[in-house]
Amino acid sequence: MKTSLIRVYLFVLLSVCSGLLYAAAEQAAAIAQSLKQWNAELEQAAQTLANKDIDDGELKQLSEQLNGLRTDALAVSDDLAAQITPLQTELAALGPPPAKGAPKEPASLAAKRTSLNEQLAAIDGQTKELGLVISRTDDMLDQLSELRIRRFTQKIFTRGVSPLAPQIWQKGLPELQEKFASLNQQGTAWLAGETRETLTAELIHLTATLFVALAIVWPLSGWLSRKFGCTSAVQIPTYVELLRAALTVGFIRLLLPTSVTIAVYLVLAHDMLWTDAEQGVALCVLKALFMIILVSATSVAILAPSNGRWRLMPLNDNDARYVHKIILGLAWVFACDLVLDNWLSGVSMELTLLRKFWVGLLIAGLLLALLIRPQLWRMDIQHRRKISDKAGIWRAIRALMGILVLMIPVSAIAGYVALSRLLGTQIVLTGSLYILTSVVVALCNELIEEALNKETELGKKIRHHLELTEDGGELLLFWLKAAVNTVIYVGAILALLVIWGAGGEDISVWLYSVFFGFNIGGVTVSLSTLLIAITLFSAVLLLTRLCQRFLQQTFFPRTRIDLGIQHSIRASVGYIGFIIAAGLAVSTLGIDLSKLAIIAGALSVGIGFGLQNVVNNFVSGLILLIERPLKVGDWVVVNDKQGYVKNINVRATEIQTFDRAAVFIPNSTLISNPLLNWTHADKTGRVVLPVGVAYGSDTRKVEKILLEVADAHPAVMTVLAPSVLFKGFGDSSLNFELRAFVQDVDKVMKVSSDLCYEIDAAFKRENIEMPFPQQDVHWKDMARLETLVAKILQDKQVGQNDIQR
Repeated sequence: MKTSLIRVYLFVLLSVCSGLLYAAAEQAAAIAQSLKQWNAELEQAAQTLANKDIDDGELKQLSEQLNGLRTDALAVSDDLAAQITPLQTELAALGPPPAKGAPKEPASLAAKRTSLNEQLAAIDGQTKELGLVISRTDDMLDQLSELRIRRFTQKIFTRGVSPLAPQIWQKGLPELQEKFASLNQQGTAWLAGETRETLTAELIHLTATLFVALAIVWPLSGWLSRKFGCTSAVQIPTYVELLRAALTVGFIRLLLPTSVTIAVYLVLAHDMLWTDAEQGVALCVLKALFMIILVSATSVAILAPSNGRWRLMPLNDNDARYVHKIILGLAWVFACDLVLDNWLSGVSMELTLLRKFWVGLLIAGLLLALLIRPQLWRMDIQHRRKISDKAGIWRAIRALMGILVLMIPVSAIAGYVALSRLLGTQIVLTGSLYILTSVVVALCNELIEEALNKETELGKKIRHHLELTEDGGELLLFWLKAAVNTVIYVGAILALLVIWGAGGEDISVWLYSVFFGFNIGGVTVSLSTLLIAITLFSAVLLLTRLCQRFLQQTFFPRTRIDLGIQHSIRASVGYIGFIIAAGLAVSTLGIDLSKLAIIAGALSVGIGFGLQNVVNNFVSGLILLIERPLKVGDWVVVNDKQGYVKNINVRATEIQTFDRAAVFIPNSTLISNPLLNWTHADKTGRVVLPVGVAYGSDTRKVEKILLEVADAHPAVMTVLAPSVLFKGFGDSSLNFELRAFVQDVDKVMKVSSDLCYEIDAAFKRENIEMPFPQQDVHWKDMARLETLVAKILQDKQVGQNDIQR
């Protein structure tokens, strides 16, 4: 029976090993096939890069291919890296192989060890090959990026024929006339015959479509305008209302014309009234119209040229209308250039040069019109207040823009038409990006402030739900703004890179490298891993706080656990949660703790003395939580400081004095020095009240009065009865001492005061005197002193008589 079980065990083990080996072999074969294919693609890419006649389209396609190859190789490499740890764990569980001369291990274990070593060796080899593929891909991507930058630079800074050269005009103008004549003929032919009949037949369909579009959009626009737009009922709108109205106005002005334009295009496209080439032109015209509509809606929303009360930008009415006209002019120039670029595709170089030259001149003229108005760049005028901190910055920006704008026509006339066009386009796009970013940042900041504003209902609910103090709310507001603004600014920077020529593939590679890791000196830095670690750390800390809140608000009130024990449990949960959060974060980051241990060991001698007090206080804090010589709420006396324990922290214990001052005493001081705790075991306390009466008073009567006063007070305990002690004979009084116990030591001062009032009243009723200190002074040699005083008086009298004579 035993032999049969062993055979079954060996059979199952061999079957599992065989299955694992088969799966590993199948995966290795698939990876080997992928490596072969990727190496072939890299060889082909190297040949393509060596070709000097490769155009920009092929470069873009090659970049996409290499980026895809790199992504796939990284994914396979990550999968292999994930397989190494389980194999190493299994191999470590088997232990080292038997030494020479030692008994041999079972054949099944030897086979398992051999299988694991072979798998690890295979994975290691494939990982190295994948690393080589990724390295070659990165090199080719760098070469490709350098080639594209070099071509772009050559294109921009290569000097051509000046647009003012006579041959440009002699060939370009007649060709332009021919294009217009051809357009006229095509339009006449398109509107003739079947097209006219179709348009006439579809007029009802087109009208119905427009009516439906207007029937939906018009009431919606009116409702949005009344609900969220510029209303006359609001005399002085807040910034939140300004932002809301701007968004509403922009959406309405974008929705209505866009809906009508798209409806007309869809009707015409449905009836197939044009060829493929004509449809391309129609799509281009549609894009141009949408550009104009979008820019106009945005400009009206931000500048409000006809309604200064609802204007976001700090401009007066005249300047707002002026800037709005310039923005619309730029939108029309870019839209017309987009249509002309599509319509004039395939024309001669001379006509293309003329088109770019005139478009550049129009852009430069509109930008100069924006620059020559000085009050637009004076923030003190626009805000009607003195602003000096940014005045120099705006002057520098205006001067730089002036130089760049003047370079547009100058560079074009000098023959650098591509540079001229690049400057004009990039200046406009950069300015638009700046305005858009500023508006989005302001909108997000206002929304966050509105959500956390303690004066609004939403803000009150959020603050109450999160249990935020005023300082906590301000801190959360700051960090939320910082996080949102960081995301917006990073997006704006990426958009700026795209505007100034960075390719989307390059940015994707940069983002991938930053997010998923790049090597610096052999250390892998990964933003994704860092974010995951921060998220895990924050999540565990949040769960810890929720657990502490549950204990404090739900569990502890339903128990009879002592307050000090409650605080110790709550603090222990916090420490454990922090340790778990830190451990998860460190393990997620992949920090090699063995290296940190070596560094810590090397520095332990140096930092040991510096951290000695910190460690001492930390350990003392743990001892305080475990031994509990004091707890939160106790009345303690340490040296010359006394008060109530408010919190036992990691380094120090917070004590609130009777004057409401906070005293932080190091935990080590509480452990090493004598500690007086009035409420350690219970809150019972004793009142000790000294009383003095005059000599000759009836001492038994005094004792009786004191006991009656103490028994009459409701806070004095009857179990531990009050007592009176005759302490002795003083210089001026007979000294007694009243001793009484109270259940709450916090009331000792109040009970002492009440007893003093009652004792004073009782002594007055019983004519018992409480003397004040008295002393008799006896002079020696009194006769001599009297003679001296008499002589002084006599001399004084003689002097007065002399004065009178």
